[in-house]
Amino acid sequence: SSTKPFPAAPGKFVLLRHVDQRHPFSISGIDALGRVRLSIKMSGPFTRGLYNIGVGTEVILHGPYGHFGENILSAAGPQLWIAGGIGITPFLSALQALSKARTDQIVHLIWSVRSKGQAMYAAEIATLMASMSNGRFTIHDSGLYGKLTAAAALGGAPMAEHVFLCGPGAMTSDLEAQFQTTGLRDEQIVSERFKFR
Repeated sequence: SSTKPFPAAPGKFVLLRHVDQRHPFSISGIDALGRVRLSIKMSGPFTRGLYNIGVGTEVILHGPYGHFGENILSAAGPQLWIAGGIGITPFLSALQALSKARTDQIVHLIWSVRSKGQAMYAAEIATLMASMSNGRFTIHDSGLYGKLTAAAALGGAPMAEHVFLCGPGAMTSDLEAQFQTTGLRDEQIVSERFKFR
């Protein structure tokens, strides 16, 4: 059978099919050859099963889907990105793209994790941010400081004109509601949730 070229794009997600199930995962990286990286957290039966498949096992990717990355890359003005846990994935590929195309973009990325030890992409993000003249990266350790609030996030990005959120549904909904009380319009707050296991 033939395969079509995969049109990978930053910040999008794919449906990964293995055996008889399909689940969505964000593209966390795209290399020079167009190969994609998916960063998958073991959080349920399907993702635990993926951990045990051998190298060379065929899986099928459908997509890419979504507009989260397009929204990030097309937005003008200072941006605030907030990721919760594995919700960092679409921001990784978006940051890759920005670090090559718009190095003067004002962006503050806050990654909320339960402990700094969970921030496994911190070094990669720091390297990409180093190429951004107006880039800033903060790890929020919720185990030490509690839940991240919109007020605390805006304290580090007071000029933010666009807020992008990706993380667990409860966290994302809570922050959306908080940001709506800060004077930002609904169209300035863009979110992507995940819940498949």
